Amino acid sequence: MPHKFGHNWSGLLRPERAQAQPPDAILALVAPQPGETVLDLGSGPGYVSLPLAERVGATGRVIAADIAEEPLALLRTAAAAMPQVRTVLVEESRLPLPDASVDAALLVNVLHELADPVGSLGELRRVLRAGGRLGIVDWDPASPGRGPRIEERVPPERAGQWLRAAGFVPEPAAALGAAFYAVRATVG
Repeated sequence: MPHKFGHNWSGLLRPERAQAQPPDAILALVAPQPGETVLDLGSGPGYVSLPLAERVGATGRVIAADIAEEPLALLRTAAAAMPQVRTVLVEESRLPLPDASVDAALLVNVLHELADPVGSLGELRRVLRAGGRLGIVDWDPASPGRGPRIEERVPPERAGQWLRAAGFVPEPAAALGAAFYAVRATVG
């Protein structure tokens, strides 16, 4: 079973993370618009959810979903003045959301943790509307250093294979900073 992140949740919000994973670059993968519903799967304490809430505005909705309650509790506190943020405790490959209920979804530093990647991506496809957008950011195996062990990281080519198997049309992966890659995909 893949390693799961599960400690130092507030460390995910440290300021130096913005240099390695600029929030604007992550959000650009799905180009969230005012009024849209965007799912942040594996939200942790809200590194992506909070800037997403600003982008979708008061008429939009951010669904911050995680398999752990502790980071969701931190996010609820941080987003107390943002009623468009809804936290949801989820199982890894089962989302308690209706079919075609989400405009876009983000999966940041999570792909390498999935026990059933194609199943989890298929569940994301189920909740995305026709034309829905998915953005994935994950650790590049070609960039050793901080992060999960190299053998736990998912090469971009494999990510593309999994996305196609789950019914997505992925674009070629692109570097995001020195240690990450990003993939944009749409519902096929």
